[in-house]
Formats: sequence, C-alpha cells, structure tokens
Amino acid sequence: MANKKILYLIILFGLILRIVYYLNFAYYKNIDGYLSIGRVLHETKTFGGDRQYYEDAKYDSSYIESRFNNKKNPIVVRNGKKIILTAILPFGWPFQITVIYSIFGKNNIDALLIYNIILSTITIYLFYKIASKFFNPEIGLISSFFAAIDPSFITECARTLTDTSFLFFFMLSIYFFISTLDYKLL
Repeated sequence: MANKKILYLIILFGLILRIVYYLNFAYYKNIDGYLSIGRVLHETKTFGGDRQYYEDAKYDSSYIESRFNNKKNPIVVRNGKKIILTAILPFGWPFQITVIYSIFGKNNIDALLIYNIILSTITIYLFYKIASKFFNPEIGLISSFFAAIDPSFITECARTLTDTSFLFFFMLSIYFFISTLDYKLL
C-alpha cells in the first residue's frame, strides 16, 4: 500500500513537471514538418507534402519547383492540392496528429502537446509496471522516479516530435509482451 502511494506521488510529480515545462517552454515551431504532414493528411487523406508544407519549412522556391516537376516523385492530386507522396516519416505520428485535429480542430497544437503530456505521464507508470515485473516494486519505483524527472523525457513531451509517442507505444508493447509470459500459450 505504501508503494502505491509513493507511485501516485511520483506520477503526480512527473505530471506537474511536464505541465510546468509545457506552460513555460512549449516548442511550437514547425521545424520538422510533422504538423504540416498532419495537416496534409487531415485535409487530403494523403501521406506526403504539398507546396504549403515546403513553404512552411522555408524551402527555396526553386527547390520546391524541382520537387514538383521531377517525374520521379509520385504526385497525386487530392482536394485540389498536388501532394508528393513520401514515406520518409513514420505514419503513426501524423495519423495521431490527424485524429487529434479531427477531434479538437485543425492545427490545434495545444491539444497535441497535452496529448503528449498524457502519453508521457502514462509512460512513467509503464516504467514502474515493467521494472516491477522484471525485478521488484522498489526497483519499479526507482525506475518510474527516474522516468518522471528525466529532463529529455520532460522536454520532448512539450514538442511536436515523435519521441514521446514512440516511447509510449514501445513501453506499452514491452508491457503487453511480458504480461503474456504469465500465461501458458499453446
């Protein structure tokens, strides 16, 4: 019972650190195209980049023209926009952005960052569960505490990058995998 209270305090402390960082240092710049990719996916249901994506990313106009006039680039037209199809970015993160935009409104970056904070906080709990399963609850508490205070983990949840989402789903898959070890599979 004492471990549960300590775990709740660690998770609450981690959540507070993330909220404070979000309120003071959230990074809204579209430095990597993920928000533009999410916008394109949301508006056209196509995974790629349109001219606005390249303009938002401050590409030179001659570069943009060369991309759209190159016959090697697979280009489709959807909703009146020419889209260069691309597979250079992981599909899962832009898809998550699209779902959030569908629920909370197009280009609602605050909703996206709050989603990251939620995933990050749940990941702290997953650290506890996995370490407790492999070792013991005390090691789980130490593991979750380090996850709660890790500066890079805190800063990444206040940015529009894929790191928080990746770590959450990675830890969730590990948790599900070790949970199945309790059951005898035929």
